[in-house]
Amino acid sequence: KVVAHVKGNESPDGLASAGIELVWGTATFESPTSLLVTGRGGNTTTISAKKFIVCTGSVPSTPSIRGIRSTPHWTHTDALFADSPPKSLIVVGAGPLGCEMAQAYADMGTNVTLVGPSVLP
Repeated sequence: KVVAHVKGNESPDGLASAGIELVWGTATFESPTSLLVTGRGGNTTTISAKKFIVCTGSVPSTPSIRGIRSTPHWTHTDALFADSPPKSLIVVGAGPLGCEMAQAYADMGTNVTLVGPSVLP
Protein backbone atom coordinates (compact mmCIF):
# COMPACT_ATOMS: atom_id res chain seq x y z
CA LYS A 1 0.00 0.00 0.00
CA VAL A 2 1.04 3.58 -0.60
CA VAL A 3 2.15 5.35 2.57
CA ALA A 4 2.13 9.12 2.38
CA HIS A 5 5.35 10.97 3.14
CA VAL A 6 4.76 14.71 3.40
CA LYS A 7 7.38 17.43 3.39
CA GLY A 8 6.95 20.70 5.23
CA ASN A 9 7.79 22.99 2.30
CA GLU A 10 4.59 23.61 0.33
CA SER A 11 5.54 26.88 -1.37
CA PRO A 12 5.55 27.02 -5.19
CA ASP A 13 9.37 26.97 -5.15
CA GLY A 14 9.41 24.03 -2.71
CA LEU A 15 6.97 22.09 -4.86
CA ALA A 16 8.99 22.79 -8.01
CA SER A 17 12.21 21.70 -6.27
CA ALA A 18 10.44 18.44 -5.39
CA GLY A 19 9.88 17.88 -9.12
CA ILE A 20 6.20 18.85 -9.15
CA GLU A 21 5.00 20.80 -12.17
CA LEU A 22 2.59 23.59 -11.22
CA VAL A 23 -0.15 24.59 -13.65
CA TRP A 24 -2.16 27.66 -12.60
CA GLY A 25 -5.83 27.80 -13.59
CA THR A 26 -9.18 26.08 -13.48
CA ALA A 27 -9.65 22.54 -14.74
CA THR A 28 -12.08 20.80 -17.10
CA PHE A 29 -11.84 17.09 -17.88
CA GLU A 30 -11.76 16.70 -21.66
CA SER A 31 -11.43 12.91 -21.68
CA PRO A 32 -10.59 10.10 -19.24
CA THR A 33 -6.90 10.92 -19.76
CA SER A 34 -6.75 14.67 -20.40
CA LEU A 35 -7.42 17.87 -18.51
CA LEU A 36 -7.89 21.33 -20.04
CA VAL A 37 -6.58 24.09 -17.78
CA THR A 38 -7.62 27.69 -18.36
CA GLY A 39 -5.28 30.25 -16.84
CA ARG A 40 -6.17 33.66 -15.41
CA GLY A 41 -5.41 35.36 -18.72
CA GLY A 42 -7.59 32.92 -20.66
CA ASN A 43 -4.69 30.88 -22.04
CA THR A 44 -5.31 27.12 -22.13
CA THR A 45 -3.07 24.11 -21.64
CA THR A 46 -3.99 20.45 -22.08
CA ILE A 47 -2.23 17.96 -19.82
CA SER A 48 -2.59 14.19 -19.72
CA ALA A 49 -2.22 11.37 -17.22
CA LYS A 50 -3.61 7.90 -16.65
CA LYS A 51 -4.49 8.77 -13.03
CA PHE A 52 -6.03 11.83 -11.39
CA ILE A 53 -6.47 12.74 -7.73
CA VAL A 54 -9.13 15.35 -6.99
CA CYS A 55 -8.18 17.29 -3.83
CA THR A 56 -10.58 20.19 -3.60
CA GLY A 57 -11.70 19.95 0.02
CA SER A 58 -11.09 18.23 3.35
CA VAL A 59 -13.99 15.77 2.93
CA PRO A 60 -13.60 13.27 0.06
CA SER A 61 -16.11 14.32 -2.58
CA THR A 62 -16.41 14.80 -6.30
CA PRO A 63 -16.75 18.49 -7.19
CA SER A 64 -18.76 19.73 -10.15
CA ILE A 65 -15.96 19.93 -12.71
CA ARG A 66 -17.15 19.47 -16.29
CA GLY A 67 -16.26 15.96 -17.51
CA ILE A 68 -15.33 14.52 -14.11
CA ARG A 69 -18.19 11.99 -13.95
CA SER A 70 -16.83 10.16 -17.00
CA THR A 71 -13.21 10.33 -15.84
CA PRO A 72 -11.78 7.69 -13.50
CA HIS A 73 -10.23 9.53 -10.54
CA TRP A 74 -9.29 9.16 -6.88
CA THR A 75 -10.22 11.29 -3.92
CA HIS A 76 -7.36 12.04 -1.53
CA THR A 77 -8.55 9.12 0.63
CA ASP A 78 -8.51 6.71 -2.33
CA ALA A 79 -4.95 7.82 -3.11
CA LEU A 80 -3.75 6.70 0.31
CA PHE A 81 -4.81 3.11 -0.37
CA ALA A 82 -3.40 2.65 -3.87
CA ASP A 83 -1.53 -0.62 -4.39
CA SER A 84 1.39 1.13 -6.09
CA PRO A 85 2.27 4.63 -7.29
CA PRO A 86 1.39 5.40 -10.93
CA LYS A 87 4.00 6.52 -13.45
CA SER A 88 2.29 9.91 -13.86
CA LEU A 89 -0.44 11.71 -11.98
CA ILE A 90 -2.39 14.97 -12.14
CA VAL A 91 -3.57 16.39 -8.81
CA VAL A 92 -6.52 18.77 -9.19
CA GLY A 93 -6.61 21.14 -6.20
CA ALA A 94 -3.56 22.96 -4.86
CA GLY A 95 -4.66 23.49 -1.26
CA PRO A 96 -3.08 21.63 1.67
CA LEU A 97 -4.38 18.18 0.67
CA GLY A 98 -3.45 18.57 -2.97
CA CYS A 99 0.06 19.73 -2.09
CA GLU A 100 0.48 16.84 0.35
CA MET A 101 -0.66 14.27 -2.22
CA ALA A 102 1.55 15.80 -4.92
CA GLN A 103 4.60 15.73 -2.65
CA ALA A 104 3.95 12.21 -1.42
CA TYR A 105 3.64 10.78 -4.92
CA ALA A 106 6.59 12.80 -6.24
CA ASP A 107 8.67 11.34 -3.38
CA MET A 108 7.69 7.87 -4.60
CA GLY A 109 8.91 8.61 -8.11
CA THR A 110 5.63 9.57 -9.78
CA ASN A 111 5.74 12.36 -12.39
CA VAL A 112 3.24 14.80 -10.79
CA THR A 113 1.42 17.84 -12.16
CA LEU A 114 -0.47 19.99 -9.65
CA VAL A 115 -3.38 22.05 -11.01
CA GLY A 116 -5.19 24.87 -9.21
CA PRO A 117 -5.97 28.58 -9.31
CA SER A 118 -3.40 29.13 -6.52
CA VAL A 119 -1.28 27.14 -4.10
CA LEU A 120 -2.40 26.94 -0.48
CA PRO A 121 -5.13 29.54 -0.08
